Amino acid sequence: SLNLCFLKNLWTIPGILNASDYTVKVIFTEENDHYADVDGDFDFTVDKAPAMILVEAENFAYGETGTLKVNLTDLKDNPLSGKLYVEIDGEIYALDINITDGYAEIPLENFETGNYVAEVTFSADNYRDISYICHFNVTRASPTITVEDVEAEWGTPIVVPVNITGR
Repeated sequence: SLNLCFLKNLWTIPGILNASDYTVKVIFTEENDHYADVDGDFDFTVDKAPAMILVEAENFAYGETGTLKVNLTDLKDNPLSGKLYVEIDGEIYALDINITDGYAEIPLENFETGNYVAEVTFSADNYRDISYICHFNVTRASPTITVEDVEAEWGTPIVVPVNITGR
């Protein structure tokens, strides 16, 4: 039951309704008996609102962690909150990622070297589903080799300590 405000043949429904289909029953009763009482139904739909999503993916080296940075707003640039899910190369990577105040960072871990396609999707009750596709590359790691100086005498075996990091 809603209280409607009638003004010059316009009905105003107060508040904000969720996206859905609605039926309103209107009943008109006249206090001074000049008109007969009448009622009627009318249907209307509150559509889902559009949202805007922007995703940035950074390239990173094998063995490191990359990041998907997600910005989500309505058309008036107000930040939105809700849930995201991520597919990478068509496979589900993460479900139910929280986005709060229009921003989320999603870590990218344990990827082999190569080129990847990420699709980030926002889905909510009162907003249209929206997806953004971006690409990122995982490059080969660059190991560092460190060799220590050694002193050796002629005729003795030489042992050279070698350190390899970044692999």
